Amino acid sequence: MNSFNVTSVQRLCVNDGPGVRTTVFFKGCTLHCPWCCNPETRYSSPSYYDNNRNEPVCVRMSEDEIFDLLIRDKDYYADTGGVTFSGGEPLLQAFKLAPLLERLKRHGVSICFETSLYVPLEFIKMVDSFVDCYIVDVKVIDRPFLFKENIDFVNSIDFEANLTYLCKKIYFLRMVLIDTVTDTKENIEKFKKLAETHPDLQVEFLQYHSLGLTKAKRLGVEQPLFSPTKEDRLAEILGQFKNARYEKV
Repeated sequence: MNSFNVTSVQRLCVNDGPGVRTTVFFKGCTLHCPWCCNPETRYSSPSYYDNNRNEPVCVRMSEDEIFDLLIRDKDYYADTGGVTFSGGEPLLQAFKLAPLLERLKRHGVSICFETSLYVPLEFIKMVDSFVDCYIVDVKVIDRPFLFKENIDFVNSIDFEANLTYLCKKIYFLRMVLIDTVTDTKENIEKFKKLAETHPDLQVEFLQYHSLGLTKAKRLGVEQPLFSPTKEDRLAEILGQFKNARYEKV
């Protein structure tokens, strides 16, 4: 029976895909975004807050435990909601997740993945037949932030090929807007070109927030403070996209 390092399970979520959803956050990520709101998910191995072994960052959950927890909320999902797998990078768990996804689908549960798509295409193919939609978190195009030990792995990923493979199932493309980091003219132009290549995709921009700083400090991880995109620049960016939406924290 497969088991997973889970940092949290959040119920009654309304921003993690269509309808009301239960979101499962896994440890492990291919990227190292310095603004990450979930720094506790970066490494796949267990870790602890404040160097206190009595307060682990994650719990080890079996496939059965996760299934029982998710199916308990089925009445809340109704016709539009379901389960979202996030992280970290949940597609790193693809091989182990496939049996769980199959069980959920047999019970009529809709499945969404929130992903950066910085994984090999074969990982996506392992689970795609069970997945109803994807939320794709776009970072800094052509310049993803990497763990040093993952540089060769991430540089081998064809992000646009992955995006093209999944484009019919993508719920929306999402980007966190950060002053002088992700909202630069170069990055927004590349993001716009990407969106125009797939004109049916919804674009969602998120306001940067510093909620990850407290967790990073407790983990002993350095994380800089950034600033949200300025109002005039925000208006300029939104004006370049059709039907783009902007969500504040």
